[in-house]
Amino acid sequence: MACCGKGNSEQAKKDAQISAMLDEDGKKMDAEVKLLLLGAGQSGKSTVAKQMKIIHMDGFSTEERKSYTSVICSNIVVSMRALLFAAKEMGNKTSKANKSAVARLLSDENEYFTGTISSETEMADDVKKLWADKGVQATYKRRSEFQLNDSAAYYFDAIERIATEGYIPTEQDVLRSRAKTTGIIET
Repeated sequence: MACCGKGNSEQAKKDAQISAMLDEDGKKMDAEVKLLLLGAGQSGKSTVAKQMKIIHMDGFSTEERKSYTSVICSNIVVSMRALLFAAKEMGNKTSKANKSAVARLLSDENEYFTGTISSETEMADDVKKLWADKGVQATYKRRSEFQLNDSAAYYFDAIERIATEGYIPTEQDVLRSRAKTTGIIET
């Protein structure tokens, strides 16, 4: 009989430990907030998730912000290309001085855009010149007539900062970045 009593005591301890673990896990789950965001593409679901991270979770670490560099640089190139294609379609001519910059940006050469924009390449200078071009500005004023990232002007205005050596995106840069999101984002 002593054996049976001893076994029940050990079983009771294990049961108490398991119950305590379940209670602790239950409390953690009660404190956890899960948010399901549904909506059409480009409706701002990822932006809301980024804003929640900035406001409620101490924002993005330096490493996380660095990981957005290529997305931001790609957004700049894609936006400028969209503006140039739209300018051509609308008949808005760019200045002759910017002809080579237009040709470089519209070319499909891989050497021109390597995933980053630095002050050592022509890319930053080309974007800066083209953003100041009257034909590009006239096209930008008609941006509601074609697909253009809403952050285009923000990035074009910040091209010198973005092109500096050792550029680390700010939280605002990250928040305004656009990348196709598929799947589930957990933070």
